Amino acid sequence: MDHTIVHFEIPAKNMSKLKNFYEQLFAWKFNKLPSGTEMEYWTIETVPVNEKMKPTRIGVNGGMYMKQKSEDEPINDYSVESVDKYIAKAKK
Repeated sequence: MDHTIVHFEIPAKNMSKLKNFYEQLFAWKFNKLPSGTEMEYWTIETVPVNEKMKPTRIGVNGGMYMKQKSEDEPINDYSVESVDKYIAKAKK
């Protein structure tokens, strides 16, 4: 198994400004989740996806949400065989 980033999330103070920035800079595609969800959330396609929302080529997609607290920071999700095993390994 590759131990790599599989998803990222960006908290944004100004979602429209950050969305426009990345659209202009990298041509990323943003898709807002339907209203009625608990929070405003946008998916971010840095690479195209198939009907199951899986990347069709090498790359990592992510999401963007409204920053709620000053300590909210970007999040990277990694692929590992066992979360407990890798938490223990990281603590060493």
